[in-house]
Amino acid sequence: MIENWQRILVFSAHPDDEILGVGGTIAKLSKSGKEVYVVTFAIGETSYSSIEMKEKMRELRLKEAEECNKVLGIKERIILYKPNQGITNDRETYQECVKIIRKYKPDVIFTHYKEDKHRDHRAVWEITDEARWKAAENVLADFGTPWYTPELYYYEVIELFTYPSLLIDITDTLDRKVEAMKTQSSQFPVLPGVIEYIEGLGKVRGYLRGTKYAEAFLSSNFIARLE
Repeated sequence: MIENWQRILVFSAHPDDEILGVGGTIAKLSKSGKEVYVVTFAIGETSYSSIEMKEKMRELRLKEAEECNKVLGIKERIILYKPNQGITNDRETYQECVKIIRKYKPDVIFTHYKEDKHRDHRAVWEITDEARWKAAENVLADFGTPWYTPELYYYEVIELFTYPSLLIDITDTLDRKVEAMKTQSSQFPVLPGVIEYIEGLGKVRGYLRGTKYAEAFLSSNFIARLE
């Protein structure tokens, strides 16, 4: 299955979410020559832990996102510049995602999980799950040719899946995931112990899969799989 993916589209609310949830898999896929595109909704400009950092945070996080792209091998990052803590499932944002799906024509989509505590994460889940369906319909002709994405998976950030649908071995790329997280140094005061968390969760998921490290995903049932 994973061997057949050629173009991968990852939706993330903030620049470090794709690292936490799917970073090892992104590195694994890009390493094997696959094209990975990441859509970041908000740059995370409010994630400052001191008043002194407030005016610097936007540019700092943009720079950190570029460094992450290099480490993980992300082909392109599309930033929508939505307000942090203010991503909403409005018509404009929804249609932007439909256009993006039709433009990049992914074989698989990864996005946030509906049970995440962060409001931005939940908004991204709702928008992208539905946008996948709308992108396949023969409507909105000016948005591009309809495209059906066969698979969509939710990834874990902090809230975890009880029964994952898919476990991907990231034993060979856990180090790249950790390195990518280290590019997000502005977030270390916000997420204390995050490197240990990445390594620990990777071991837990690897135990389930029978490998040293893994990442867990949950399949969407929003629309039926077409064969």
